[in-house]
Amino acid sequence: MTLFWYSSDMVKKSVTVGNRNGIHVRPSRFIAQTMDGTRDAVSLEANGISITSLSMINILTLGLKHGDTCIITIEGDDALHTMEKIESLMTREYDFSSSI
Repeated sequence: MTLFWYSSDMVKKSVTVGNRNGIHVRPSRFIAQTMDGTRDAVSLEANGISITSLSMINILTLGLKHGDTCIITIEGDDALHTMEKIESLMTREYDFSSSI
């Protein structure tokens, strides 16, 4: 991961998708639900597409596969904490087998 920019109210970072199946429907839903309620402005950019709303559908439009790079930009009072949270969601390995 590469830190592009950091200030007291803005963080921009490049992260690599860690889930071996990419960010498909279940991870997208989990990410959207986990990030729901954040007061910081979050944008994701990958594969020539940029989104500013973290809905499941918007996240899916990025078409994120394992190993893809995603640029995350967070603006707000708690930008660093929000970045840590979404970075961990984008880089983790998801296992939903027990919830089927």
